[in-house]
Amino acid sequence: MTTIQGVELVTAGAGPSLAAGAAGRRDPTLRLQWHKIMTGALRHAWTSLAVVTTGPAASSLDVARALTDAIRYYRMLPAELMDASGVTRASVGAILERIASTDRGLLIVGLDSFLDNPMAIVVAQAAQASLLCVTLGQTETKAAAEALEIIRATTIGSVVLRPRSGK
Repeated sequence: MTTIQGVELVTAGAGPSLAAGAAGRRDPTLRLQWHKIMTGALRHAWTSLAVVTTGPAASSLDVARALTDAIRYYRMLPAELMDASGVTRASVGAILERIASTDRGLLIVGLDSFLDNPMAIVVAQAAQASLLCVTLGQTETKAAAEALEIIRATTIGSVVLRPRSGK
């Protein structure tokens, strides 16, 4: 289930290039789902978006990549993907500087779970908007509520993912 401005659906799972990649072009249902997610996200004014996950099983980077691809493919807007998973005290300054300097296009940042990496909180709070990712049957309600509390002021929506097959 994806909830952005009243749009609700379940994504088919997070994988590379879901929106504009070969799999996305062949699967009209998947393409439509990512189009709805992208449209909902772009209803808000932002130049930097943190994609936040609530557990190690979910990959915010896959969701960030798919959203970036959808924005580039459908809207032909300049969108940059930043992999900030593994952010450390030593690297957070450069990441924050990059977020602050976003003046053209959109910057979409994939982050680790706050539970796994507290430095991800600093990055998420620096972004103008946040998208929360949870995985059906794997994300604990308490973890999702805590993550939402941290990013509440900037949250534009959530994406609920089905667990990947075989995991």
